[in-house]
Amino acid sequence: MRALQGDFAHAIETARQQLKDVFQWSKLVQALDALGQTEVALELAHEVVRKPASRWRTDELGVLDSARASLAEWLATRAAALGKDAIALEAIQIPIEDNPT
Repeated sequence: MRALQGDFAHAIETARQQLKDVFQWSKLVQALDALGQTEVALELAHEVVRKPASRWRTDELGVLDSARASLAEWLATRAAALGKDAIALEAIQIPIEDNPT
C-alpha cells in the first residue's frame, strides 16, 4: 500500500521486516517495476534471489521454489534489457543451481 502511495523507502523497509517468502517478494518487485521504480525493483529482486534457497520458507508442492525461479527469470530478463548483463547472467543461473535436473 505504501508503494502505491509513493512511499517506496518505507514500503521496502516494511517488506524487509514482514515478507517471509519469495512469492511475496516477487509481487512487490513487480509492483515496483510497474510503478516505474525499475532500478529499485532490480536491486530488491537481486537481493532476494541471491539468498540461499534454504533461507526461504518451503512448501510441499514446490510452489515457492517455482516462485524463486520465476523471480530469477524476471530479474534476468529485466536486467538484460537494461544492459546489466552480469546481474542477468547470475540470475539465470540461480534456478539451475537450485534444481540441476
